Amino acid sequence: MQAGGHFADRAAEGSRMKTQDTGQFRRMNQGMRGLLYIASGLVIIAGWQLFVLTQSTPVYFAWTVKSPLTAAFLGANYWASFVVVFFSAREKLWAMGRAALPGVLLFTTLTLVATLLHLDKFHFGSAEATAQAAAWAWLIVYVAVPPVFIYLYARQLRTPGADPARVAPIEGWTRFLILLFALTMIPLGLALFIAPQYSASLWPWSLTPLTARAVGCWLVGLGAAAGNIVRENDYLRARHVSQTAVVFAILHFIGLARFGGAEIDWSGLSIYVYLFYLLGVLAVGAWGWSRARVAAPPA
Repeated sequence: MQAGGHFADRAAEGSRMKTQDTGQFRRMNQGMRGLLYIASGLVIIAGWQLFVLTQSTPVYFAWTVKSPLTAAFLGANYWASFVVVFFSAREKLWAMGRAALPGVLLFTTLTLVATLLHLDKFHFGSAEATAQAAAWAWLIVYVAVPPVFIYLYARQLRTPGADPARVAPIEGWTRFLILLFALTMIPLGLALFIAPQYSASLWPWSLTPLTARAVGCWLVGLGAAAGNIVRENDYLRARHVSQTAVVFAILHFIGLARFGGAEIDWSGLSIYVYLFYLLGVLAVGAWGWSRARVAAPPA
């Protein structure tokens, strides 16, 4: 009862806040909003190429992902990221849409570096027109997005206005779990990115140097987003990341059900660590999503 009353009081406070002049708060500028909408469309396409056309990457994707499970893993990440990118773009206030954006910047920047390190693996000279177009589109997107994102992010930080008050602070135990996610994902992601030939053995299934770096890019980006949630310390500000975490876990379980039997050594420890991690992400994401729904002020 006390917890429910606490969130009801915070929701009432949030409702009163919304009746004030919102001109005092920093709003998301149109440039950043437009970039996020474009990104949401791009990740839907990449997710379709990898999660649906999983075994057709030689024809439809920027490079050949020989492991269907790895393709499904990457596609699940792209589709899950649609949730946070699209709904963040719809937010009027910057504070309500920025939680995952440092992670987005890190992911796109590292992916550009990984692309440049493995240009010979991309389908620039493929006989398949669709694969060749996908490779050039990939390169253009990842060359363009990081500098444009940095410019718009810096411009956004110069936008006048303050942040609204935190409506639903995250409990200490939840912040600890989220921080634990960040402190495990980022080092593993960096290891896969920097030294894939040595660290790929830590992963539950086989990775090539390119796919190890691609997985590492995602882990660093997701870890950075988790760390930023701890800094934001508000369920409402983190609600789109919580929604994404639920979708992320569900899609990864589907990928494992489709391709895990053929590619995973189920006698090893790493797969059970991976499953435990997915369950934790699902549980914490669902909890955060539910807390945000309780705390959200009425429209």
